Amino acid sequence: MDSGLVCVGLGFGGTVFSVSMLRPIAVHWGVVDRPGGRKHHRGEVPLVGGTALFAAVTGGWAILHMQWPNWMPVYLLAAGVLVVIGALDDRYDLDPKGKFLLQTACTLGVIYYGSLVLDDLGDLFGAGAIHTHAFGVAFTAFAVLGVTNAINMFDGANGLAGGTSLVSTLGFSFAAAAIGAQGAHSALLLLAGALGGFLLFNYRLRKFDSPWVFLGDAGALFLGFTLAFVAVFLSQLPGQNLPPIVAVWIGGMPLLEIGRVVGRRLAHGVNPLRADRSHVHHCLLGLGIPERWVVVAIWLCQAMLTTVGLASWWAGYSDAFLFYGFVLLFLVYSLGVEWACRTLARRGATQ
Repeated sequence: MDSGLVCVGLGFGGTVFSVSMLRPIAVHWGVVDRPGGRKHHRGEVPLVGGTALFAAVTGGWAILHMQWPNWMPVYLLAAGVLVVIGALDDRYDLDPKGKFLLQTACTLGVIYYGSLVLDDLGDLFGAGAIHTHAFGVAFTAFAVLGVTNAINMFDGANGLAGGTSLVSTLGFSFAAAAIGAQGAHSALLLLAGALGGFLLFNYRLRKFDSPWVFLGDAGALFLGFTLAFVAVFLSQLPGQNLPPIVAVWIGGMPLLEIGRVVGRRLAHGVNPLRADRSHVHHCLLGLGIPERWVVVAIWLCQAMLTTVGLASWWAGYSDAFLFYGFVLLFLVYSLGVEWACRTLARRGATQ
């Protein structure tokens, strides 16, 4: 049997098994999401999707005896800490500042002990390669924390964060195979299978279906942290590597959204970590589009961005072309979403 299919199947089966085992435990201990406030789902939904993903992925890595890079043990320890932090936050609503400090400590631990630093950013401006040098650790921490929280902020509709992360995972898996990073390719296929198993329980095919589990902070932090360090690893390999700007395109929608939302909040003098209903999916839902179609539309946008990034890299387009293209896309995206949000606000005012 093809090894790729084995990885996907093991990840999928591991998540299905883990969710089945963890759901009754979550209900018993009250680790559930209840409707109210900004949350409009029906009934209590267990917040064990992320814990199940972590268990399936780490268990699959152990079963397959994958060849690990030297930074993997430190990453697993840090990711496990984040999953525990996220699970505690799901249950007890931890202080956001304290949670962010712990995220920072985990990130710095992997950067230092795993020697994973974003040094070469590529030729973004068409004037030669940009190196971070003495600012490498700080810039890498900023990038990893940004991606980690981008996925967390994007987790606002059934299947949204899981589906976009699945597309990114497949994109990074393709890139890893293209540059000969077979270990990363197999590990990412395992994660892709695990995400497929999660979506089986989370995405709603019909309007009145209720999700069996939510991703929770534990899952969002795990996914963001993992994809961020995968991007750092693949983009800094000696010899042939993935250009960092292509990794940004693969990151896609969550990166566009966190840039827009944080910029919007800072412009209005609001704490950028404060939750609200200004996200793109909230605007689209407010315009009357059914949730399942909003999620599918964003999945398709994520797939388009990932495909454009990979195809442009494969076709030999310059880093500068991709950088300026992403900046232009960000401006168009921000203006379009702001228009939709203001349309929604005017509609609410007239009603």
